[in-house]
Amino acid sequence: MRLPNVVATPHVASSTEEAQALVAREAAEQVLEVLAGERPRWPVNVPALSREELDAVGPFLPLAESLGIVQAALLSGPPLRAALYVRGDALDQHLRIISGHFLAGLLGRIADEPVNYVNAPLIAAERGLQTSRGAAANSRGYSQLLQASVADEAGETAAAGALLDRDEARIVDIAGFGLDLVPERTVLLIWNARPDLPGFVGTIGRILGDAALNIRGIQVAHEVIDGVGLMAVTVAAPAGREVLGQIRDLPGVARLEVVAFSG
Repeated sequence: MRLPNVVATPHVASSTEEAQALVAREAAEQVLEVLAGERPRWPVNVPALSREELDAVGPFLPLAESLGIVQAALLSGPPLRAALYVRGDALDQHLRIISGHFLAGLLGRIADEPVNYVNAPLIAAERGLQTSRGAAANSRGYSQLLQASVADEAGETAAAGALLDRDEARIVDIAGFGLDLVPERTVLLIWNARPDLPGFVGTIGRILGDAALNIRGIQVAHEVIDGVGLMAVTVAAPAGREVLGQIRDLPGVARLEVVAFSG
């Protein structure tokens, strides 16, 4: 097509020497920001958030992913249903983003393909995983709370996480057992059918010490459910198969699960 009254020229604004220098500088600055732990200014394929919105919702995203990682460790088979509920100022506006991070943590541990918070909802749909989200009805005493439940053929398991002062993330409930667990490193979840048996904590310490595994923290839940208690042991490095076998063989150990957080 020819239009004698139109002159078409290519877009060359970014080809100037000044523009190229500005683009290079901004790209380098953003790479350094991400490497320093900050979130990208303009991520691709995600909903746009203002700086204020990102500051508000940002601390919940790794917490949501950590809850998904916990739930993946508790599964007995493929997940059938997953739900996430939030409580906090204006969080309901960003439920879809928070839920995407939760699904990324859940599916990232069981899928054979790379999973991130952008493609996690699509992968969930392809697997037939029914998902839901909404506002938490019970605050459990926390002003900023995430509650998650996942069901497989063996039943449903719930877990919860909260943000404390200075946006410190904690896992505060696993299957009805109250905890104050920092979601980091490797955590051994040990269900003990003899919670009143003296020396159990010391025995766990001896097994891990003999394996040169540094214990970063031990928590024993106050609750006893159906005669079973829960202990969470954070170790500095992954425990080997032999160590896990020794723990499973201890008298009273009803169940042992490994939760592998990053960091």
